[in-house]
Amino acid sequence: MQKLSYADKVALNTNASVPDVNKCNASDMNSIKNITNANVDEYNEFSNNQKTLNGQYSQSIFNLENNKQDNIVSGTSLPSTVVNGQIFLLYN
Repeated sequence: MQKLSYADKVALNTNASVPDVNKCNASDMNSIKNITNANVDEYNEFSNNQKTLNGQYSQSIFNLENNKQDNIVSGTSLPSTVVNGQIFLLYN
């Protein structure tokens, strides 16, 4: 996503006889630019974080798939020792 890149606007000719509600001022344009660019920054940060989280999630799934034989434990009670990443299937 691209930011607005125009230089900040500076009022050239202000016509005091025209109410602000009927004109677009330099401050209005600068405000639009600043808000839009802040939203672009937030979107880019969110997008980068999503890519990182998706990569971590995919790696976790990959690790579980490759080690599933060692990580799945079943029985009628929990084992006395716990190994990080094990999945317990309890039944009666």
